[in-house]
Amino acid sequence: MRIKANTMRIKANTMRIKANTMRIKANTMCIKADTMLPNAEDLQVTARQDITAGEGEGADHVLSSAATSLQTQLTLLSRS
Repeated sequence: MRIKANTMRIKANTMRIKANTMRIKANTMCIKADTMLPNAEDLQVTARQDITAGEGEGADHVLSSAATSLQTQLTLLSRS
């Protein structure tokens, strides 16, 4: 009976550790996303400046590279 109780305690503690590990991973992803956001905003500002300056092609290029960069970063985030 004691062995079963101890086994159950070990399983419960293992579950707690797994839950805490998942929380840490989620928080790490939030931190990474927060650090990427200013980069995306900078690219957006650059694109807007190009658009207002009448450099349509430049703006398209900046928006395209911004989208590609964000997609790459999100892919890397989802893998970590």
